[in-house]
Amino acid sequence: MSTNLKALIGQELAKATLLDIESKREALKGKSYQKVLTQLLTQIGKVDFRKKAGLDEEVKMSRKLYVVIAIDEIIGIAISNNWGLCTKDGFTYVFNSKYWQVVNLEDFKTFLAGAAIQMGVPVLEAKYHLFKSVILSMINQFQSKRLY
Repeated sequence: MSTNLKALIGQELAKATLLDIESKREALKGKSYQKVLTQLLTQIGKVDFRKKAGLDEEVKMSRKLYVVIAIDEIIGIAISNNWGLCTKDGFTYVFNSKYWQVVNLEDFKTFLAGAAIQMGVPVLEAKYHLFKSVILSMINQFQSKRLY
């Protein structure tokens, strides 16, 4: 057997071992909240913001309309898909199939911006720090409520 083939087999065995370890860890501890949020993003679709806001084509969409509609959509999707997502005392939690995990604030802002982009909020608008802050503060207004 050539040295290259042995090295390749060794690399593949190492990958398989890491995958096995990760799946066993997930079975015991549940998924990381990052993985849960990534999976949740796959359930977000396009939204016709103008139609939802009742605006004509010539009227400019404001940030507040994007924020309010995006939050309504995220909460609606969370409820309809039975997401394990809630806010309490200023913290956001995600259920990872085993227990509730506190979500890092910056990671949650990134998730909300990513969800808004997938819905159709312009990328530069969704990435703007004030957009992220406003959308996060609106989510936190659902204090002590399970968003599912």
